[in-house]
Amino acid sequence: MMLQHSISCSSVITKGGAKRMMSPAWVCNDRFSALLSCLRMEPVRSTAEILAFKVLNRDIDGLWIEWASEMLLAGHDTEHLRILAGERAPFDQFYLHRLTDIVFSELNLDHSDTEQTVKNYASYLIERTLNGESVSFKVLTTLKDLCIELGYAKYLYSFYLLYFATFDLVNWGDQHYWEGATKENIEEVTKRHFTHWRSDPSNFA
Repeated sequence: MMLQHSISCSSVITKGGAKRMMSPAWVCNDRFSALLSCLRMEPVRSTAEILAFKVLNRDIDGLWIEWASEMLLAGHDTEHLRILAGERAPFDQFYLHRLTDIVFSELNLDHSDTEQTVKNYASYLIERTLNGESVSFKVLTTLKDLCIELGYAKYLYSFYLLYFATFDLVNWGDQHYWEGATKENIEEVTKRHFTHWRSDPSNFA
């Protein structure tokens, strides 16, 4: 998905909801940045996480600021993304939620489909585990909690079962949630399921 930017904006949102006019130099620079952005690569990987946080109405914290900085470094440059990258704690949630609405709009990052956005987030977490960047039980914990939060969403329910299978095996040495899973093979079972789910999440809808 190539990011698209408007190059006609001449004002930016500030705290308190006011708008400030950009100088001609800023307008020129913004147009140049927008033109360059049309040639840039995809959003950074953690975009899936940030969009999920948005649809789940999570509080905005340092992770969002890190994401904004990474996006800028990757070449995705908009005025409001720059503002977000410059924010520091304590965070004004009302202001920042409005600001991120504008940032996502500028970057054409669609999060209107909650289920698809959460699936993308799950795929991102799974990818991190399969790449050795995260621990499988930590990811299972996150996905189990999401499953519960979303009313035991069917497309996440297998992670709920795997979480409790793993928990019982680690703590009691036995489990009744996942057929064939033992204390010796639960890690392999989990990663195999991660790979299967990520290949086609629609199979678990």
